[in-house]
Amino acid sequence: MRIVTVIAVVCYLFVVNNCLTTPSSPGTASLEVLKKCSSENNVQPLIADKLVKHTQAVSNKNEKCLLSCFLEGMEFYVNGEIKTDKILQYLKTSLSDEKYKNFEGTFKTCVSKVNKTDECKLANEVHSCVDVEQS
Repeated sequence: MRIVTVIAVVCYLFVVNNCLTTPSSPGTASLEVLKKCSSENNVQPLIADKLVKHTQAVSNKNEKCLLSCFLEGMEFYVNGEIKTDKILQYLKTSLSDEKYKNFEGTFKTCVSKVNKTDECKLANEVHSCVDVEQS
């Protein structure tokens, strides 16, 4: 009888655990996109993470194209259009309100000057706009 009770409890816990949905954290989507883009562009995941977090400078075309893949994967660049508001919303969580207010206008101005002929260069320029504005 004890074995049946133990099995019933284990089954119950299994069902309850699998029925509960845990909301994904905001970073979950970006991690999946980054993983995919890292693989597609032959950039080590650790370097890719540093690039996206702006803790390492872009040094080659693969890294620029990784940024392009990330922008597209996060839907920050759709059908040839840079989604500045969506990028700003994403970045807002890492900036104080005061810094964000100063950042917003100058970021939009910087992005409006980005050369849109090459997607990898475009992504690097958008990335540079964030670097300039966060310093």
